[in-house]
Amino acid sequence: MDELRVYLRDLTSGEWTAYAPGTWIDQYLNRIAAAIERHADTVGGSLALTGTPERGRITVCDAQDAVVLDFDWQTMTVSAQKHVYP
Repeated sequence: MDELRVYLRDLTSGEWTAYAPGTWIDQYLNRIAAAIERHADTVGGSLALTGTPERGRITVCDAQDAVVLDFDWQTMTVSAQKHVYP
């Protein structure tokens, strides 16, 4: 049986991080909290959160519309990931 992982990608750096489902939910909540804090620091910027814990995206832009935080994630099996992502 193939294991599930949540693959988080930092769209500003291109870095990928894989999480086991049991650890992902805490990371998911922490990422949302960090995005809200980062948004508060922008004083007039925007925050977009779409999707679910299984698949989604968080983007924070500053008041000049420059991206300051941008992550997406999706859940898939380890073998499927090898065919889709680096």
